[in-house]
Amino acid sequence: MMVYLRTLRFGFLVGLGDFGAVLDWRFWLVTWGARVGAEAVFFSLLGKLIDSPDVLRFLVIGSMIGVGSTSAFWASGFFTADRWDGTYPLLVAAPASIIPPIVGRTSVWMLNGVASSLLAFAILRYVFNIAFPLTEALIAVPIILLTVASAYSAALLLGGVMAPWPAAQNFIRTNVTTLLLAFSGVTVPISFWPGPLEAVAQLLPLTHGLRAIRALLDDGATTTVLNESGLQLLVGLGWLVVAMLLMDRIADVGRANGTIDLVEG
Repeated sequence: MMVYLRTLRFGFLVGLGDFGAVLDWRFWLVTWGARVGAEAVFFSLLGKLIDSPDVLRFLVIGSMIGVGSTSAFWASGFFTADRWDGTYPLLVAAPASIIPPIVGRTSVWMLNGVASSLLAFAILRYVFNIAFPLTEALIAVPIILLTVASAYSAALLLGGVMAPWPAAQNFIRTNVTTLLLAFSGVTVPISFWPGPLEAVAQLLPLTHGLRAIRALLDDGATTTVLNESGLQLLVGLGWLVVAMLLMDRIADVGRANGTIDLVEG
């Protein structure tokens, strides 16, 4: 366990260095902040356009989680790129699982997703002058973390699935996140969709977290908040377990047939 945690920590430090090379704190605050704010405001403006305070609140909360989740999904691209760059052979050669270094290195994008959600929340609250109770807003932070972490777990699974097609990773990730936002209740209630799609939405990594946050910030029942948060935890763990199994499978197959090094784009 100590070796596992140590590897996880060093993987995170490497990921932090990668992140700093892509987005330093000045660039993050100015350029990334503008991107996050513009994306969140764009979707929330629909509620303003139809002059409905309830719809506006619905879209503000959905947009807050949406931008954070799409940010966390960047982890999938870095997961795939590591294989394309030839990093995996070094990991597979070590007498340990490849899971800790991959999770450690990519988890920085999960933290970026949480920070992006909180930044979007602050921007949207100011732009649309929406009042949220301070206590409930603070309680929402761990639920936001849980929801974005679930999206990150799904991103790890997507990264493993995309590994054979590194050249198409941006196309695949963009389309997957678009479908995720469409069917998880970010911009429209999942009850809008036909029954089969509504059933599938229960297994998506954002659905229950969004319900919990909306119930919390809209003064809903405490039982609803707790139940939906619990379901969000189960769904997130489910995505994480499947992603970890896939990572181990990639390593095992790569060791057996020598395909772990580089793949055709």
